[in-house]
Parts: sequence; C-alpha cells; structure tokens
Amino acid sequence: MNPTVAQPSSLLSATGLCKSFGGIHAVQNAEIHVEQGSIVGLIGPNGAGKTTLFNLLCNFLTPDQGTVVFDGTPIQSLPCHKIALQGMVRTFQVARVLSRLSVLDNMLLAAPHQQGEQLR
Repeated sequence: MNPTVAQPSSLLSATGLCKSFGGIHAVQNAEIHVEQGSIVGLIGPNGAGKTTLFNLLCNFLTPDQGTVVFDGTPIQSLPCHKIALQGMVRTFQVARVLSRLSVLDNMLLAAPHQQGEQLR
C-alpha cells in the first residue's frame, strides 16, 4: 500500500489575470501557481507580457480582472509596499547602481528586511 503524499501548497497563485492597454491585450486570462520551496522561471519572446505579468502579481499595475493570492492572502487590492512587507518583492531590470554607495550598500538597498537570503 502506498502512503498518501501531501501536496505542497501554493505560495503564489494567480487566476484569470487580464490587463489591456487600449486595444492591446498584454495579459489575457493568465494563471500561475508557484509551490512553496520551488524555483520557477518565466520565459517568452519580447512583447509576450512577462513584465506585465510580474507587475500584475505585485500590484505595480492593477489587473483589469483576476485574483492574486500570496501565502493564503488575496493581495490584488493591496498597495505594492504592503505586498512587499508580506515578503513578495518585485525588482526592476535597472543595470545602474548608486555610484556613491558601496557594493554592499547597493545590495542591501535592493530588498531590505526580507526573510529569504541574508548577508552574513
């Protein structure tokens, strides 16, 4: 007899996410489930809606439709900074650093007070 294996719970779930800009449907009915402890990548060509999806997940952009649940809590109505305080941080593709700060200070500035990786 096989023992029952518990299914991992989703840390992040989004269903029915939609975002249009005028007549352009950047994200249409997107669904994503990220399990606790998993490592997930999102790939696609330029213009596929990857950045828009990330912006919707952290409410940097407000979805036209859909729900986003992080760690069991619906977050699509929360402001970005409150979502970040719950532990989901969105970073940007900015290749510049603050030149007057040290490398360490630039790294610490990126996402302070997060539970994940820590400098020791």
